[in-house]
Amino acid sequence: MTVLVAAVFGVGIGAVIGYVEARPWAWRPGPVEIEASPESVEQEGHDHAHRTLVVDEPVYRFNAMEIGAIDRHEFKLTNKGDDAVPVRVATITCQCTGLLLDGKAVEQDDEVTISPGAEVVAQLEWEAKGEPRPFRHGATLTVKDPHPRRIDLLVEGDLVASTMLQPQQILFGSVPVRESKSAEVTVTSRTNDAMEIISHEVEGPNLEDAVQVNVYPLNPQELDAQDALSGVRIVATLAPQKSLGPIGGRIRLKTNLENAAELSI
Repeated sequence: MTVLVAAVFGVGIGAVIGYVEARPWAWRPGPVEIEASPESVEQEGHDHAHRTLVVDEPVYRFNAMEIGAIDRHEFKLTNKGDDAVPVRVATITCQCTGLLLDGKAVEQDDEVTISPGAEVVAQLEWEAKGEPRPFRHGATLTVKDPHPRRIDLLVEGDLVASTMLQPQQILFGSVPVRESKSAEVTVTSRTNDAMEIISHEVEGPNLEDAVQVNVYPLNPQELDAQDALSGVRIVATLAPQKSLGPIGGRIRLKTNLENAAELSI
């Protein structure tokens, strides 16, 4: 029998335990994937007085963020000199899902030139993955104004966990050609007694029409079984397909949760 190899939707939420606001036991020093270099610290560097590209608050502290959530922050870069300054993207850490420079999506090694007197916004998007822990990620830019240096745009805070997803991914497995198949996960909250999915969006090549998503509230027995105050069942249905091969993507959920306004499955 010919089969269609279907998708795995990667998950941004792990199986977690609820947290309390005062949680000194929850954190252990963890590895930091990006650190500010001496060249990027304003107090250091012999040529600070001659720099023309100024960054407004290169470190953004978001305090606490729900595991599985997606957030964004805008950094302001201003060219206060008389010459154009080329800015190159040196690195973007793994949990940063997107970087916009001057409204354009950029990747590693891309370059944007900032005109004299211009202010450019660098928007960083990141996703909170893993276990409860300290979080520090970002992007590194290189400039020459007038001397070569690097600028680290960092976001940092604590990852917390009051939301749980079971199982940890939507997996269709192998699907026969021209047949439909459904798979589901539950999303529950242990701190909010009226969790809602406001909207959802399917992302991935040719998946917008191929995958239908429905949301159903969990009944009291299901909530008790998961020790949750509220929750929903996410059912994804793959429509019959003609082509063969693996497919995969992401489901973005917008919720009413304060610390998890946007979730990624």
